[in-house]
Amino acid sequence: MVSLGSLLLDAHLATLRQVEDATFRQMLHGDDLSTHLLDLGLTEAALLRGLAQAHGVEPLEPGELPKASPEALERVPLVVAERYRLYPLSLRDGALEVVVAEPWPEAIREELSAKLGLPLRFRFASLPRIRQALARDYEAPLPVHLARLLEVLDASRLLKKPVEKASMPAKATRAAEPREEEAPPSPRRPRRLGPITPALAKEALEDATNRDEVLSTYFDFARQFFECSALFVVQRTTAEAFAVDGSEGTPGLSIPLDSEGKLSEAKARKLPMASPLSDEGEEGKLREGLGRTTKSSALLVPVVVRDRTVALLYGDRGEDPVELATAGEVIALAPLCGQALERIILRRKLGRA
Repeated sequence: MVSLGSLLLDAHLATLRQVEDATFRQMLHGDDLSTHLLDLGLTEAALLRGLAQAHGVEPLEPGELPKASPEALERVPLVVAERYRLYPLSLRDGALEVVVAEPWPEAIREELSAKLGLPLRFRFASLPRIRQALARDYEAPLPVHLARLLEVLDASRLLKKPVEKASMPAKATRAAEPREEEAPPSPRRPRRLGPITPALAKEALEDATNRDEVLSTYFDFARQFFECSALFVVQRTTAEAFAVDGSEGTPGLSIPLDSEGKLSEAKARKLPMASPLSDEGEEGKLREGLGRTTKSSALLVPVVVRDRTVALLYGDRGEDPVELATAGEVIALAPLCGQALERIILRRKLGRA
């Protein structure tokens, strides 16, 4: 089966750099390739055109997916739609037309067809649009980073086609936000018993086989040095909480990176920094999300892989300021964390993990 990246390259709809960068980010952060390609600047129109041409189907229009027929929605429960990452569009000529983000292996196609008792016909859209439609029609939660990406995509379309303003999916996006009673669990982690020495942390990083093991090892080591600590996974425009300790703050904390705050500065400079945080912008959202009122200096340490900041560590000591000189062991482990992540990515590319 030809990969999505190869399809887009063969059709000259994406650059090699875009595909390589998107593949790298997919290995590190998850999600699907189409999401990362769009986040890196590929247009929806190019993505849809490439998929439709490769599979001989009519391309869907860029933007929010059309509303499914009631019959199609009834045939596909939400749990099935989420598991297979699809949106049921319509029942036509005895077949179920579904929207997917990438080509499927024949075995998966046959599995779902047998489960639903219908042959399948495929249309193609990006995963963010599929998730948006599931949020709209099934009231499924829409992840924060996908909601922000959809806002960017819609803004881009409006700049090119001002007359389409009335078709903006703002209502669907708002309706898809998680309801308060369905808030995701707090990312706080149970504290590991006993101290973790630098030697033990280095050994654990060398033995790690996936991203979460690497990040968990670094966080378990770093939080020993702080009253409150948090580790964020960095997407292009957001920092998503991976783990939090010493805080009763917002569950599922997500910080928009606005390019002017200390988090954005640490991300861009790729260097650790110790500084007080303001009450405004991304710094204010971070303090509010963690429930921190201290005005003392906090530590921010970027984890860098191939010249990209992929994670940010936050740590404070309450009213006692944090200085770079007193956080040397935490800072020194960050490059080893980045090396461990790069090693895992390389193993996956070579098919050894």
